Amino acid sequence: MQLVKALDQARESDRLKSAFFANLSHEIRTPLNAILGFSQMFDSQGITQQRRTMMTSMVKSNAEQLMRLVEDIVTLSEIDSGLIKIQPQTCNLHQLLDDVFAEANQMQLANKEKLEIILDNRLPETFRIVLLDGKKIHRILSHLVENAVKCTDSGYIVLGCESLQEKTIRFWVEDTGMGIDEKDMESIFKRFWKQGDAFTQKSRGLGVGLSLCKNLIELMNGQIIVTTTVGYGSTFEFTINY
Repeated sequence: MQLVKALDQARESDRLKSAFFANLSHEIRTPLNAILGFSQMFDSQGITQQRRTMMTSMVKSNAEQLMRLVEDIVTLSEIDSGLIKIQPQTCNLHQLLDDVFAEANQMQLANKEKLEIILDNRLPETFRIVLLDGKKIHRILSHLVENAVKCTDSGYIVLGCESLQEKTIRFWVEDTGMGIDEKDMESIFKRFWKQGDAFTQKSRGLGVGLSLCKNLIELMNGQIIVTTTVGYGSTFEFTINY
């Protein structure tokens, strides 16, 4: 039985890796094609200033998307090789939350008008500067919010934060999306895994976001917890000590 289980796991791992490389090609080509296409249009005659501003925005958006993709791949490589380091620095949590909240609204405004993004910042106004790796926390929250946006067509997504006892901060992202089936709970943090068929589902991504979040949180001696109900939504929360 153990041999059969090991073979099944090996086959599933190979399938997920194949899906990853198929998605990787698509995820790289899509923003590159947009960047090249709009860049070539800048030389066209008769472009209005409004049109030029729109094209500039599209080039910037796709370049940032490509940069995030490269950063994820590099980070996964650093995690595997043990080279990644936690670099605590003075961090303004109020500003960090505001930045992630602004990014979240940009994610959903394009085609999800019935989706509301809510910032639930329970930190006291005097609680501002702490010693944390703010860049990695920003990245974790961005991935969790992006995941929530993909899974939620209407309702709300809450980005929350509060200070607990003993120098602990709790972050959470709650959504009213599709939820996660119980049979998938053991798989959601596996690298390359995506909810639904990895080759045919509509949502974009490499299937590494949640895995990367879990790895980064554990590197900071934190823990991520998921509560979910199919058809009603999910909450991803984690705690970090400072």
